[in-house]
Formats: sequence, C-alpha cells, structure tokens
Amino acid sequence: MQDLVIPHPFWIETLNGTAFDLMNPKPAMFDIEEIATALSRLCRYVGHLPVHYSVAQHCVHVAMLLPSAYRRAALLHDVEEAYLGDWTSPLKRLIRQHTKIVDHYAHRIREVAGQRFGCSLVPTHEYIVRADLKMLVAERRDLKPGVLPPQSWGPHLPTLDDVADIPRVAPWTAEMARVRFLDTFAAAGGK
Repeated sequence: MQDLVIPHPFWIETLNGTAFDLMNPKPAMFDIEEIATALSRLCRYVGHLPVHYSVAQHCVHVAMLLPSAYRRAALLHDVEEAYLGDWTSPLKRLIRQHTKIVDHYAHRIREVAGQRFGCSLVPTHEYIVRADLKMLVAERRDLKPGVLPPQSWGPHLPTLDDVADIPRVAPWTAEMARVRFLDTFAAAGGK
C-alpha cells in the first residue's frame, strides 16, 4: 500500500494497493487499469439479469454511440461505481430523500477523475445522458426481453424505435470488457 495516512476510516484499498480516499480523492489515486478491472467485474442492474453484463461493457457501448469528442467522458460516466459500487437509481433516490451525502461523494469522485483523465465529467453532458438512456433501453430489449423499463424511469426515456439502430447487446466476459474499455480509452486519447 502507498505511504499515505488517511485521517479517517472512509477509504478503500484498490486492486494495486492504493488507499483511495472516498472523502477526498486526489488525481493520483485514479488508475485507468484499476477502473477498467473493477467496472468489468461489476454487474449492471445490481446483478438482476439472467447473465453477467458489466458496467465496463455498458460504458464502452455508451461511448461508441457518440462522436469522438465525447467518448472519453462517456466511457468514464460511471467512474464512481469503480469505488462506490453500482447503486440502483431507486436506491439513490431513496437515499437522496434523506441525505445528499452519496451525491456529494459521487460528484467529487467524478470531478477529480475528470481532472485526472482530462475530460469534464461534471456535469454529465446531455449527449452522454441521452446515450446512457438509449443503452438502458437497448440492454433491457436484449438482456431482459419483454421486460421494458417503465416510463417512471425517466420522463424522456427512449422508445424501442429510438434504439432500433443499436446492435444487439451480447454480454462479454469480464476480461473482454476490461480490454475493450482500455482500448476505447486509448482510442479516445486517454493517458
């Protein structure tokens, strides 16, 4: 583990032994290899799918829906999940009703990760939000056929017609998702 004393118990040890301070992340704490590995092992929808479909694969698909100028930010749009886990939107809303703490730390992680990787992650660009919602519908279309998300998931949820041009989503292995995440990052000019 790196020589770093964190004066509180709110940190995690990353894959390579970095003490990642959840309250006060620094750019040097972010490693794209660790992010790719963590997100490739983390299942979307808190695992409530018939197959494993990773956050890393989702991020690659979102990035590929957009012009190259937005790809790095789109690829990293769920970066906080590498450190906080994939919380469902209903859980986030429930917690938000009682406290803003989760939003605060997720926002901070995204802000500092954006500094580290040279792209703006706060606020999330509207193109990325739209691509993320399109992937949500395409994922549901292909991974949970016949179980489309309810309109309560968002007032501007795309329809099946809106995602007709998105190729069928077929889950990758965790290793394939990790490699494709890193390849997409490099192709988008990431360092």
